[in-house]
Amino acid sequence: MQALHHNLLWVALGLVSLVAAEFSSPLAPSHGPRKFELSLTWETYNADGLPREMILVNGQFPGPVLEINQDEEVEILVHNRMPFNTTIHYHGKPNPKSQ
Repeated sequence: MQALHHNLLWVALGLVSLVAAEFSSPLAPSHGPRKFELSLTWETYNADGLPREMILVNGQFPGPVLEINQDEEVEILVHNRMPFNTTIHYHGKPNPKSQ
């Protein structure tokens, strides 16, 4: 069971990358919150040359990049299709205006 928790922690670190872009981002301004839908599944996947059961987000690892402008409202719908409860959190990464 401890190995399962260790693997979950390792996988959770790569779940979702959240990019907080500057206002110069090529993303078009939206009316209302920008919407994302994520589906979490527990599947056998070969991320590093060793097949193992792990968390996939929308069928992939690492999960998709969610590009969001600074101060933009977002709505994220998460479907937990795994055989156990989980939590999800996000990390922002500021980008220089030149990018």
